[in-house]
Amino acid sequence: MNQDKSEAVDFIFREMLIKGVTIEDLCKRWGGEFVSKKGAIVSKTLPFDVLYQSGAVCSYKAFGDVPIAVCVKNCFIALCDLPQKLSFPKALQETALVKFNNNSANMGVLKIWDFLFENAEAINNELTLLGGQKIDFSSAYWIYSHLRGKRVLYFENGVTRFAPRCEKLNVRPMCLLP
Repeated sequence: MNQDKSEAVDFIFREMLIKGVTIEDLCKRWGGEFVSKKGAIVSKTLPFDVLYQSGAVCSYKAFGDVPIAVCVKNCFIALCDLPQKLSFPKALQETALVKFNNNSANMGVLKIWDFLFENAEAINNELTLLGGQKIDFSSAYWIYSHLRGKRVLYFENGVTRFAPRCEKLNVRPMCLLP
């Protein structure tokens, strides 16, 4: 489906949700009957938009497309941490390999981590609903920062601290949108 058609379908779907119109209502209007091949359709909008593998960004769980990130505060947040704890330099390298709509990721800036911590329950609920991994806010995560020196920022339990660049911490790829 081309991008314009996809955007039109997303618009129609949002309008149907707002007005309480179901897929069954739409089918009946055209003299048909809805028969689901893939199971129930989620008709509830999610608290945060979702980036799908196709490049579509929707406010609902889309069937037939693979979710890869949630979008909060104009930032894509990967559904899962990188598989292992990394030093700061290695985290920079590995997150740069992660792409969201052709934009390289990093470890997220402080204002995003503050927002995530303040909305931890909603964020983690959506991440798990989409098949992702909860952010363990009691654990330490690197923050993308331009600080020079041997120590850089990390985030743990809602607090930012400094750690040596060689320390190995969790990494959640994120990408601020331009």
